[in-house]
Amino acid sequence: MKIRLGIAIILFFVIFSLIVPIIVPESELSTWDDLTHWHYNPKFAPPEWYNYLTLHDRAVPKVLTPETRVLRYSGVTIYNNTYVYEYNYDVPPQDVVILFGSNLSDNYVVDIFLHRPDGHTIRLYSNPINYPELFLGIDRSVRGQISWMAASYLNVTMDYFTNPVSLLFMGKDGNSLHGKYIFNVVIYSLSNSTPPTPTIRVMGGCFGLMGTDSRGRDLWIGFTWSMRNTLLIAFLSAGLLFIFVIFFGVISGYYSNPVGKTVDIMNKILLSIPLLPASLALIFLFSKQASGLGMSISTCTLAIILASLFWGRDARSLKMIILQELSQEYIEAARSLGAGDGHIIRKHILPRAVVVATSYISLAIPRLIVFITFIGFFGMIPGINWGSYMADAYIQGGFISGAWWWILPPGIAIALLALAFVLISRGVEEKFALLRTD
Repeated sequence: MKIRLGIAIILFFVIFSLIVPIIVPESELSTWDDLTHWHYNPKFAPPEWYNYLTLHDRAVPKVLTPETRVLRYSGVTIYNNTYVYEYNYDVPPQDVVILFGSNLSDNYVVDIFLHRPDGHTIRLYSNPINYPELFLGIDRSVRGQISWMAASYLNVTMDYFTNPVSLLFMGKDGNSLHGKYIFNVVIYSLSNSTPPTPTIRVMGGCFGLMGTDSRGRDLWIGFTWSMRNTLLIAFLSAGLLFIFVIFFGVISGYYSNPVGKTVDIMNKILLSIPLLPASLALIFLFSKQASGLGMSISTCTLAIILASLFWGRDARSLKMIILQELSQEYIEAARSLGAGDGHIIRKHILPRAVVVATSYISLAIPRLIVFITFIGFFGMIPGINWGSYMADAYIQGGFISGAWWWILPPGIAIALLALAFVLISRGVEEKFALLRTD
């Protein structure tokens, strides 16, 4: 039962890691450090399901498409784009962005109006547009219009720290004003050219499955790919470690000649080397550094480094088990019947070594995952991993602000994986003990 439960947990993580490129295309990960790609997302927003845990619902992101009417007059063509937004939340959007698609030349003049559910209309903008997007919460002229509306209609003074967009969705009583909001983006074309049709993005106050960081990056993308990369390094390191432990453990335990003694000395040296400084030195030594681009190291090289540093203790423990096996009567009986070293190792030593090494590796994988996360936290592993993911949370204030939806998932995943491998290790030991007693 323990082994089955442990394997089920591990299979879940392995299968999920394998399908990550299908769920989240790698093209999305390639834009992880491109801040311009994420600037339409809300910043430091909790996930959308957070609304089910709080009494104050946050506005969810939404893209508004218009209904367009075209009026043609002599010398001017008017494009009246109407957008309807149903607002029924307690926490307003962080911002509203109007995307024009391209720079509008001086041949176009734009008027932007907002019709509120209480019947009040505010003119947000009236000027030519010389850029492809307009953030209502950032543009100076829009802020001025909202400030005037807040003072004259809401009797509220807007200071520097007030989010102007929140005032657009505020009633006279200071609470959220629910209902239908209508945006009118009117484009006056002074030539025969047709302007692009704008779209409106309501940035919302929450986002996706895991929210966003302070740069607007989708944390779901960061978590899934960091899990995939972390587990890839950990399992590859564990596979090599399994081979190293059996190979060096058997040689040092079975042979008492100079080769066996040399391997045993190697195991003792690895056991005495400080793990963290040695790993950092080797990673730095075998990585490639480029000015302004950081360092890069292949996954295989990193796995070899970690496996090489981790095998000492387990190989020494396996040596003790093998020495106990060599004192058993059936080994002496095999030798008396003329069995050679190869036959004894293959038939009697290796089966026991594989079982013991499996138990050791089951406990080593959680240590590897934690160690990879730890050195990744300090930027010693290139690419995104659980360490860099947690480092971003620390640097951007996720710990201080209590953004538990950002911090807890890696910790829960590591705890589940550790539990799975402990269950497998205990199950293997119990089965082997039963076989020995039989």
